[in-house]
Amino acid sequence: MRPRLDRFLRRRLRPPRSGIPLSPGRRGEQPEDSPSGLAELQEWLRGKALPALRLRVEPTDLESLSPVESHLGGPPFWPEDEPWPVCGQCDRPLTFVGQVRLDGEGAPRVGRAKLLTFHYCFHCLPCDADEASAYRLRLYDDIDAVRQSQRPRPDADDPDHTRWAPVPCRITFEPVRSVPHWYDAEPELAGLDRGADPWETYLAAARAVAPAPNVESRLGGYPDWVQRSDWPSCPECGRRMHLIWQLDSEPEARIMWGDTGRVYVFACPLSCSEHALALVMQCC
Repeated sequence: MRPRLDRFLRRRLRPPRSGIPLSPGRRGEQPEDSPSGLAELQEWLRGKALPALRLRVEPTDLESLSPVESHLGGPPFWPEDEPWPVCGQCDRPLTFVGQVRLDGEGAPRVGRAKLLTFHYCFHCLPCDADEASAYRLRLYDDIDAVRQSQRPRPDADDPDHTRWAPVPCRITFEPVRSVPHWYDAEPELAGLDRGADPWETYLAAARAVAPAPNVESRLGGYPDWVQRSDWPSCPECGRRMHLIWQLDSEPEARIMWGDTGRVYVFACPLSCSEHALALVMQCC
């Protein structure tokens, strides 16, 4: 194991991989809770549910992808007057991970931005805003009339790039509902009857309200934490940021975050500035 990856894995906790933690010995069993308590919890979750878009990822040929559409790998949106982003820690070219349109129906809004692009250093493995120089999140308002660079991509010259470069994949979106993760919900549930096993009761209620699997890539909604709750604050105004993009490890795209982990991209709810974006990475 590379020293940098080993240090990354050791600095993180390793709780259960499932979307909502389950208590030992009860996996798959029905929770012993009162019908009224479960119904009350479902009603609470319905009031908290947010719309989101699940990402469907499908490998495709490079030539079929446009630099202004949502996709993983493939041709990035790269204006001809912009230099290719470079890692501030190792000086290698960042790897283009993917991009998503934010102006479609149901997509989270970040000011007037139409597109969010994501570059990352798979050598340095940054995991939060303290290492922001090793990744780049960029919002673009005007994309349709921008001339694209015709220069060769610098990341293709990196000898190790082919090991980390995502397979070109088209992204399609499916509307879903998202409910808070157990770690975020638990502090607010003290007054509700959650039965003999609170975790299992919450899981049953969450599945009833939002049947979609928790472990998925999506736009908007709530973070499905791999580890503890870790909401970043806006560096400009101090407010808690909103989730914009949750990108899971995607085998089809050859994207793996640590040990089958997940990346979360956040933005300031007030869109303070183009720099009010943050990344959190968690893995098992």
